[in-house]
Amino acid sequence: MLYRKTLYRLFVSGLVSLLAQGAQAIPYPDPPWETSTTSSSWGGTWNSRIDCTAIGGGTNVVGPTAVTQSALVHCTVSYPEDLTNPQPVEGNCQLDISYSREAGLTTSGETQCQSNGDGTSTLTDVAYCGNTSRGLVVSGTLDCNPMDADPLPAICGGNEGCTAQLDGISDVPNGKCGETFTATDDLAEGQVLSVSVTTTGETCSGEVIVEHSSIDTRFCNSGSFDPTIPARCLYGTGSNKHTATITGDTAVFLPVRIDISPETINIACGGNKDNGDVRFTVYGDANVDVTLINQSSLSLEGVATNSPCTLTDADADGFLDLACSVDSCPDLGPTLEGQRNADKTVTVDLYGELESGTVIQGKDVVKTSP
Repeated sequence: MLYRKTLYRLFVSGLVSLLAQGAQAIPYPDPPWETSTTSSSWGGTWNSRIDCTAIGGGTNVVGPTAVTQSALVHCTVSYPEDLTNPQPVEGNCQLDISYSREAGLTTSGETQCQSNGDGTSTLTDVAYCGNTSRGLVVSGTLDCNPMDADPLPAICGGNEGCTAQLDGISDVPNGKCGETFTATDDLAEGQVLSVSVTTTGETCSGEVIVEHSSIDTRFCNSGSFDPTIPARCLYGTGSNKHTATITGDTAVFLPVRIDISPETINIACGGNKDNGDVRFTVYGDANVDVTLINQSSLSLEGVATNSPCTLTDADADGFLDLACSVDSCPDLGPTLEGQRNADKTVTVDLYGELESGTVIQGKDVVKTSP
């Protein structure tokens, strides 16, 4: 499981209008929400060019006073030609970054939590560099030897610690935030964080998440895998003065629990061999309402679901579950053949969407034959 049970989990209850007219200010909520990622990427400069993409998802925790991200990423570093290592180097790294502000992640005059007037409410976290961000703390690390490999990965550049320090605003001179963090399609001038979460209820404290935006972030770095070098936004002097900023964009998905039957799937189609269905169940619980799933969007390993699915209480826990099927042949069985492990098992991915358009994902392990 990619989420901790002690935190409120991200799920969806329907399509709503964000920040509807007539919204009113309400108190800050208590719980944070945790999600996983479908895709994430970070790129920017740090005395070189670095681009990172998440491997196998990550974790985001969103609350009124803090946003944290953690992901295993694959990074490529391209150094300028005049340095001793001009060739791009690659490696797997652990990225951790956090934004926190005791008074709430918002700016003066802006309401962080809004009632939408339709039984939902929206929490919006924003953070800026400069005077509007008083009390904002941005910190993190990019550890490019998370498994303590020996010899050191090439990306480390010979640094034993192999950890770059990350920061957000600590060394930006007054009046230089707009120059350091220029406006983009997703972030305003000087802005370093943007994320919103819409939940059921009027106080942004409902367990049911209706909609979740992408998480857009910007931060600065040390420009080195030497862990003793602090993060900074600007380096060099005069005409050689540059920014050392990284921009990130993280999409989220909602994890769901599934079960696939039969436990063994035939991968050899033809004749009378296993031309039936492969059935799967998407389980609902106190937090997951399966009636909000767009059934036509569901697929196992890209093979579309047969419609319609059936609502049932498969595990007799009092919550509705969704029972669906896909054709074993000629599609799903042969698709699994190239993915088999040495023991002939396969991890099968379910993808789909809620009616709101939010992506859902589930996984189950099955056996294959022959």
